[in-house]
Amino acid sequence: MIALTGVRPTGELHLGNYFGAIKPLLDLQEKYVIFLFVADLHSLTTSCDIDTIKGNSQKLLAAFRALGFDPQKTIIWVQSEIPEVCELMYILSALTGFQYLHKGHAFKTACLENKNPTVALFLYPVLMAADILAFQADLVPVGVDQKQHLEICRDLAEKLRNMFGVETKIPEPLIMESTCAVPGVDGRKMSKSYKNTLPIFASVDEIVSIVRQVKTDSTPLGSPLNLENSVLGSYIKLLSKPEDYEKIKKEALAGNYGWGKIKEFVIELFLSKFSYAREKYVELLSDPAELWNQATEGAKIAKERARDFLGSILKRLNSHV
Repeated sequence: MIALTGVRPTGELHLGNYFGAIKPLLDLQEKYVIFLFVADLHSLTTSCDIDTIKGNSQKLLAAFRALGFDPQKTIIWVQSEIPEVCELMYILSALTGFQYLHKGHAFKTACLENKNPTVALFLYPVLMAADILAFQADLVPVGVDQKQHLEICRDLAEKLRNMFGVETKIPEPLIMESTCAVPGVDGRKMSKSYKNTLPIFASVDEIVSIVRQVKTDSTPLGSPLNLENSVLGSYIKLLSKPEDYEKIKKEALAGNYGWGKIKEFVIELFLSKFSYAREKYVELLSDPAELWNQATEGAKIAKERARDFLGSILKRLNSHV
């Protein structure tokens, strides 16, 4: 069985990316064949700076490896290396009603915010569906904000079955309710567009600076401090063992910790959690040719699977029998 996800190379990988998409997939690496791609085509909805996209793609390839994806168990590639996905997207777009797609929340939000959305953003859910269906994924880890897009994908899979008579899997979502909505340092959802992230591979000085600037309430030192529903408390809960979190929470409620100490805990836990990955990341980036070679090998495997599925559709379309 295949579990699939893609990550856009739109900036540094952050804590929300890790707990919302990367960790759920890592947990499945022993049970599923993992298909993991750098979604460079999706990043064109927000930027057309090609050099930046390529640079971020290289960093993302290094991040995948550094965080624990084994090339022997996980197929890793860059989205634009598989043109069959774009061919499939066109077929799927012919099965998608304009008004139906117009209800997509990402597009609606962009319209409301007067961001002059592009056709690429409008078609984002269709390309996402093509990403999933081309490789016949069984399971797709998604955040709550992507659930609507996966529902569109499932609808399109049914339409493909009915129109072309092809066998296609109906992908199931994997939504990690406890971790998918990681708060940003300002309390909103952690997002690169909000510039409120905690980047995994930032320098130590940057991490310290970001955490220390997290706003807290005015609870005086020595008074009970409630970590529940606080940004810093959320980070400690994610980064520590349950028993350690409970101990810190209990001490804070007893008035033994102030916000300054809680911030120290967050910095210590964060750096400890990702210490090996951060070292490995630097090592991998020192040999970019090897990173791209492995991505090319992954693309060959992914391309063969996508070609087989697209071929089954085109055979129905082109057959004279």
